[in-house]
Amino acid sequence: FHVLKWTFLNFPPFFFFFAIFHVLKFVFFIFRDFQFSRQYVGQTVFVSLGKAKQAVFFSLFRKAILGVPLILILPHLWDLGITGVLAAEPVTNVVGGLACYFTMMAVVWKKL
Repeated sequence: FHVLKWTFLNFPPFFFFFAIFHVLKFVFFIFRDFQFSRQYVGQTVFVSLGKAKQAVFFSLFRKAILGVPLILILPHLWDLGITGVLAAEPVTNVVGGLACYFTMMAVVWKKL
């Protein structure tokens, strides 16, 4: 009776792709949380400085102004289909988070 030694060379393909999937999922979750935290911090700073209008604007900017058009446009670009719909969320998180963060830094830098 042959005992199978499990190494990366003789893993069944399912387990190999399953391991890669979990590594990528971890990396993307960290990246998503990092980008979203920039927007969260920016909105909190705007509210604490008495600039609630800017905080509401960046919240709407990310979801309504960026999110809805990207959900409608990305599936038709390069024939992405459902992948385009799913890709709209990370794109809005990155663009909205960076816009909020750089605006926050400009406003806070003036206050310093």
